[in-house]
Amino acid sequence: MIKLQIIILCKDNPSEVKFTLDSLPEDHSILNIVYLFIDGSSTGICKSIIDNECLGVFHYEYFNSFSMGISGIYPSMNLALSKLKSDWCIFMNSGDQFHDNFKFSLLLNLIDTTSLVQCVFGYSKIISPNGFSWYVPSPNINQIQRWCKYFEPTHQSMFVKSDLAIQYKFDELSRIGADSLWKRSIINNSNFIFLKHPVSNFFLGGISSTYSFHLLKEKYSEPSRRSYEKFMEIVKYILFKLGLFSPQLQAFRSEFFCFFFR
Repeated sequence: MIKLQIIILCKDNPSEVKFTLDSLPEDHSILNIVYLFIDGSSTGICKSIIDNECLGVFHYEYFNSFSMGISGIYPSMNLALSKLKSDWCIFMNSGDQFHDNFKFSLLLNLIDTTSLVQCVFGYSKIISPNGFSWYVPSPNINQIQRWCKYFEPTHQSMFVKSDLAIQYKFDELSRIGADSLWKRSIINNSNFIFLKHPVSNFFLGGISSTYSFHLLKEKYSEPSRRSYEKFMEIVKYILFKLGLFSPQLQAFRSEFFCFFFR
């Protein structure tokens, strides 16, 4: 049976941890599911929920990064990578959900029949604080291979073979850009399959849903990034800033690029 580790990052938000756990697809028994919790809390507030929800029900491992002297999102994600002992993995923040219509059988059908596949990703439903939602990538995009040259899926919708995930560490000196670089590295160096189905719900509001000028400068200065890729990053930044005025404009930012990838 294929072993999947679901990595959940949490910090002082027990209700959101439960929110994520409650979204596990009903057909989870077809995989060997092991939760890997990386908890940055300085108290046992999240661990009490984790033990209550998982003890005797799910296999899980728990690591308190705060007590280990590890702080920050990317050092915590690297800690998770160092603890992987599975065939496949997926990163989720506490508060993220698996989509209501997602079934693990969709994933299993792909990785059983395609032995060389190293990454499977699908749609992520982006949900704004006022409830307005859209999907990334847009369902109107047809040239997904081309889209992946400029963009990345959300990590909440991205299943990665663990041995590949471990090869790429998160840049701990980066404030918010290492997640994007990690995903780009995986996509550009793997045999991936696009699953045309929603995998996750991603709720906006955290640092992972921001795009700063500092991040733009970091991406623009990367020596490996080609001229047209730098241009696309500038366009993404401008549309992101416009999107701050309303969720509808953020959704338009996603749909805008469909013109280039039909």
